[in-house]
Amino acid sequence: MRESDRPLSLRVSILDRVPSQSDSLPEPLAGGPVMQGLNVGSVRLAFSDGDHRVYVGLAGPGDRLFLWSENKFGAGGGIGPREILATVGARVQSGWGDGGREVVGIVSDEVMAVHVGGTEAVLVNNVFVAVGAFPDDPIVLTTAAGERTVQRPTLHRGGS
Repeated sequence: MRESDRPLSLRVSILDRVPSQSDSLPEPLAGGPVMQGLNVGSVRLAFSDGDHRVYVGLAGPGDRLFLWSENKFGAGGGIGPREILATVGARVQSGWGDGGREVVGIVSDEVMAVHVGGTEAVLVNNVFVAVGAFPDDPIVLTTAAGERTVQRPTLHRGGS
């Protein structure tokens, strides 16, 4: 099924883009356990800024989405159900970047802006990147229907 045939709340249009050479995943990732079920031909480079890259793709079994983020500090990602875009609002992960902690996620085409805590995220190609945000900061999505807070478990920040 093409993304353009999906309901707006589940549509990830970057996946309909014609593939380019920049969409190729890094070699070390190609055989890893995260790749099980990944449709490698569906992977698209959704965000690139210096050494920071975020990829999205399709995976099975079922209708699942792949999210991978990498930079000079490391890399991480995984596969999860697409319906989370409609039920929760976004597929989210966190890590470290040049600006400290960062929160990265996939959103559907209906999302026009993303704020994570007090940080306005960069939103491009169905991917958002919020540098300086903490994993448990509230994520607020803006759509034509208004604002929606992503429902996620609360994480402990540590410290005294």
